[in-house]
Amino acid sequence: MGKFTDDTVLEAALAKVATANRMTITSAQPPNFAGIAALLLASAVQTPGVGGVSYSAFADGDVSGRKITVQAKTGVNVSNGGTASHVNLDDGTRLLHCTTFTGQSVSAGNTINVAAYDVEFADVTP
Repeated sequence: MGKFTDDTVLEAALAKVATANRMTITSAQPPNFAGIAALLLASAVQTPGVGGVSYSAFADGDVSGRKITVQAKTGVNVSNGGTASHVNLDDGTRLLHCTTFTGQSVSAGNTINVAAYDVEFADVTP
């Protein structure tokens, strides 16, 4: 018997990611929401909602499945110096998504840019 997941199931997970109201740049992967504070280098406000300011509308994945694009952020103020390695999305109580960031040395008082990137869930494979 084959495997199948309807696009609306994948979109529900992506919609949850798009409830994030903050993007943080950290020096390592935080283990959870509380762990962000110890690793925090910079943060920016996100506007929650699929198809809005911070998150694109749902789209077909690059290979399969569904995706949303997290829009680029420019001029994000750096609060702590270090090497930026991860970008995180949280909703104020829960770490919803974490991905790697090209290692970049940053200094407090400067700014950092984050390129747009996709959050994608692939179709199940048979």
